[in-house]
Amino acid sequence: MTGRAGPPGVDLPLAGVRVLDLADGRCESTGRYLADLGAEVLRIEPPGGAASRRVGPFTEDGTSLSFAVHAINKRAAVVDLTTAAGRELLGALAATADILLHTARPDQQAALGLDPEGLLAAHPGLVV
Repeated sequence: MTGRAGPPGVDLPLAGVRVLDLADGRCESTGRYLADLGAEVLRIEPPGGAASRRVGPFTEDGTSLSFAVHAINKRAAVVDLTTAAGRELLGALAATADILLHTARPDQQAALGLDPEGLLAAHPGLVV
């Protein structure tokens, strides 16, 4: 996959870099910055959506402005990491990614397939 195209005649510095973005809260802007620099960012949300979708302020139609700002230039997918199928899908996506961003607490990481040691063993070139 290729990264976002910049203005005509301008190569964005992260074009060609693929990012899986599972971050929430304070780290959610990281994926946005990488996308703005040309990376292809796939925002992975749990069923029901990221918690940040429920953080105000909201537009008249109920859209979280905070979430919308952080989601600019990202594609989105829903993956249930609490299931074996979801963790298997994450592994397949990680095999095609350069960077994986997440904010899972250390005590949650292994159960969700996000422990850095396991990810790096399976995908040695992945930046976690």
